[in-house]
Amino acid sequence: MSTQAKGSYTQLSGEHLCADDLPRDKDTKVEISGAAIEVVTSPNNQKKKMIVLELKGARKKMPINKTNGKMITAIAGSPQVENWIGCKISLYYTEIRAFGTTVGAIRVRPNK
Repeated sequence: MSTQAKGSYTQLSGEHLCADDLPRDKDTKVEISGAAIEVVTSPNNQKKKMIVLELKGARKKMPINKTNGKMITAIAGSPQVENWIGCKISLYYTEIRAFGTTVGAIRVRPNK
């Protein structure tokens, strides 16, 4: 069962990484260790199939939206999800305008 927090992007269940799981002041370096297609509930309570990444050493999986998918494709040098395994990326918290309000979001960038 998921919970809502004011101004937070927390519609995903406890098994999925959400923006509130990340520190606000620094990047979180991770390594992609697996990928699968899963049904995830969207912010408007619609279920849709998404690529969900497993991250080495992490308890939660990370659903991939279009923005983060494009960035990982650029970092990994391949649009093929199987080629993302072993790719090291940085996750960071940012705020975006979505769903008619400002919400926290996870974004991806190359490791420094």
